[in-house]
Amino acid sequence: MKAVQIPAKETTIALAAIDWRDTTFQITYGRSLQPLKASIQAIGLQQLPVLQEGGVERMRIVSGRRRLRVWKQLNRSECPVRLVSADQPQKGLFLYSFYEAIGRGDLNSIEQSVILEKLLRYFPEEQVLSDYMPLLGLPPKKEILTRTLRIAAAGPWFWPAVVEGRLFAETLEWIDKDFPSQRALLAALVIHLRWGYQKQREFLAGLKELALRRQVEPEEIITAPPITDWLKRGDLSPQQKGEAIRKFLHEALFPVSTEIEKEFNEKRARMKLDPRTQLTPPPFFEGGTYRLEVRFSEESALRESLDRIQRALESGCFEDLP
Repeated sequence: MKAVQIPAKETTIALAAIDWRDTTFQITYGRSLQPLKASIQAIGLQQLPVLQEGGVERMRIVSGRRRLRVWKQLNRSECPVRLVSADQPQKGLFLYSFYEAIGRGDLNSIEQSVILEKLLRYFPEEQVLSDYMPLLGLPPKKEILTRTLRIAAAGPWFWPAVVEGRLFAETLEWIDKDFPSQRALLAALVIHLRWGYQKQREFLAGLKELALRRQVEPEEIITAPPITDWLKRGDLSPQQKGEAIRKFLHEALFPVSTEIEKEFNEKRARMKLDPRTQLTPPPFFEGGTYRLEVRFSEESALRESLDRIQRALESGCFEDLP
């Protein structure tokens, strides 16, 4: 591997001369400054930030943005740095930032996606796959690259949810594949409803199927009652809204089985079985075999449960189960 040589001079610059808005070489995301602040307060600035001359006044951060932010929090007006010239090529500077980042290890999914998106500005896809993805701990596969890049494309508004495990690269992949015009809307919806991976997948698959059956755009379904009615409810938690929307989608997709399930629940309610007794229908109400289970720890409890079952049998509640 060829060494990355960056000619630089050590100097001291004013923090006011830094262009904090420039993110050309920024990689790190979502990391607490507190441990770094404690370190710098205890032993000082051991590794100098690297900056690039950017014109008459402003300087661009190549590496060490978090160190500079801590330095600023410590009410320092100046900071020692390594300064590279304005004509130094971006490609080499980004590689410097990249190798410094992977040296720290434990890159989160946002950092991996940002790195890959920026590497593709300087290198062909084949080289990114073969040379750089393994260094990020990722399999050198095109589908993994494409999926990871979707996180970068989602933008900073969605990144906190990705880091917190409330939005997944696979979810973004499904949205981009089946609902490309509703990416922001659907991503925001699944985040708000606090759905995990499986529920996000189930919802998107159901939405696609329902839109195909009704021959409408998915947006027409998710922006119309009853979904909007549930979302407007101020007396429900996001989880309760999510369950109500999942129930609506299930009923819309499976009207026959929903009606059968309703009939079964009504019959089960009329049986007046106690909480220890569970009557379970066959999967999808197909096959005709039901399961009756009684849980007990004392004989008296078992007798009570069996008495209720006997009364339900005598009254005909077990007849004509759906």
